[in-house]
Amino acid sequence: AVQSLISQGIISTQSGILLTTDAVGQPVYTVVGIKTEKLFGMFNISVNKTAQVSAQNGQILSTNQSSLSKILDLLSF
Repeated sequence: AVQSLISQGIISTQSGILLTTDAVGQPVYTVVGIKTEKLFGMFNISVNKTAQVSAQNGQILSTNQSSLSKILDLLSF
């Protein structure tokens, strides 16, 4: 699950993982991670992200981040 998120560029490193169930009772991994980017192409920043990945097939179900993280993500490349 974590390797899939890293290889797709959603996170750079993971800081936590939890096995839970979704609304219909299917097992999912909740992965808390950090994506390292460059703000305006010059300054290193870390953007916190949380993703849910299916424990059955490894499919990424959702990703979440704060509003501030979304703005920083847009200004980074």
